[in-house]
Formats: sequence, structure tokens, C-alpha cells
Amino acid sequence: MGKKWLLFLTILFIALVGCTDQSEYDDEGPKIISEQKNEKELEEDNEQTVTSTRPPGFLVRVGNFNGPPKQVGYCWMKNDCNLSKGNLKELLEEEHAIQANGGSIINFSINGTADYPVEHIVYPDSIEVRKMYKDEETTIEVSNYSMKAPEEPGYHLYHVHAKWEGEEVFGEANYYFKLFVRE
Repeated sequence: MGKKWLLFLTILFIALVGCTDQSEYDDEGPKIISEQKNEKELEEDNEQTVTSTRPPGFLVRVGNFNGPPKQVGYCWMKNDCNLSKGNLKELLEEEHAIQANGGSIINFSINGTADYPVEHIVYPDSIEVRKMYKDEETTIEVSNYSMKAPEEPGYHLYHVHAKWEGEEVFGEANYYFKLFVRE
């Protein structure tokens, strides 16, 4: 019985040693693997450019809400963009409204994604906003990616046209959202 155990343990030892990943060893024992990047690797990381075929994630933040608006159309990494403006009522008819108090601050921001890691986020160079309220359209002033919610209670429909005009990142995107201002 003892010889069977010895034979079993020997086979087990050979199997375990034979199945070990040998790439971590050299002729003198285990290799020391460094997780630190050398200067050349760091320079290469800093020189990376964005190669995505679509715009980065766009967010609307007002009160406790922080989420993406409806994106309808974009033209990315092309010089000849010409996006058409959609019908606000039709595009937002089935969308849920963001709840807000009159005069609240509405912020626009960009979030990191797999295509746009946080260290490579690029904000749009310009943002144009149209608002529809009671069938009347107006242009809204945006400053530092922020604007004020209207004071008038009810549903307000928004179209946000974001434009990137950089050398490495350029394009346009249309975003839409519905805001409900409480009384």
C-alpha cells in the first residue's frame, strides 16, 4: 500500500511541475517581474491618440439626476459634418423627463469610457442648445458647460448640438432630453 501512495505522489508531483508556467523562470530561478513602466512606455502612453469612431459619453446633470441624454446622430472624425436637427416633439415624445426645480443648474459633462479613458477625455469646443416650450423654440446660452433650468413649470424639450474641433478629435453630435420643471 505504501508503494502505491509513493507512486501516486510521484506522478502528481511530475504532473504539477510539468504544468507550471515556465515563462516566469529563467536558468537561475524565478524572474523578477516589474510592474513599473520604463520611460519609453510612459512616453508612448502619453502620445496615444483617440481612435474611436463615435463621440465620447455625454451626460446631463441636474439635481440628483446624472445620466445620458438621447443621442440622435453624430458625425465623427470627418471633416464634412452636416447633421440635421430633428423634431423635438417627435424625438422626445416617449422619453422620460428629468425632474428639476425652476432655476436649477444644468451641467453637461463627458464621462470616461472604454473608447475614451479618463486621461483622454476631450470636452466639446462648442455647445449650442435649443429649447422648446409651449411650441415656441428659443436658443439657450451655455457658459462653462452649464445653463439654468427655466422658472416656468411644465415640460421643456432640449436639443444639444456638441461640436469638437481639435486636431486629434473632431466631429459633432446631437443630444436630446426632456426636462420637467416642478411648480
